Amino acid sequence: MSDDFTQKLFSAGVEHFSPSQLNRPMAVWLFEYVYLSKDQRRQITVGENAAYGTAVHGAIQAVLCAGDDIDTAIDNALMEFDFHPANENEDKREHYRELIEPAVNLGIDELHKFFYGE
Repeated sequence: MSDDFTQKLFSAGVEHFSPSQLNRPMAVWLFEYVYLSKDQRRQITVGENAAYGTAVHGAIQAVLCAGDDIDTAIDNALMEFDFHPANENEDKREHYRELIEPAVNLGIDELHKFFYGE
């Protein structure tokens, strides 16, 4: 990036990038990362979909990267999901909670070879 562009981003309060923010449509990214402050972004609520994804990701990462026991990782994922503030719909919440364990198992099965070979 050119120094001029970098300075413009810094002056708008943008000091780093993450893959998730770079995948956002440009208009959404501008609104969330230039218009809103960091504190305002943190007040944006998310639904069960995001809570589910975060819980599954955390469990898979705990097993494959940190060597945690899969049962412990799943228990922690369920607890993280249960305490996540997302609460759009009770039926949806129950449905996504039931999907956590099979999703973690599938993710580990699919990604294990990349960490430990076949």
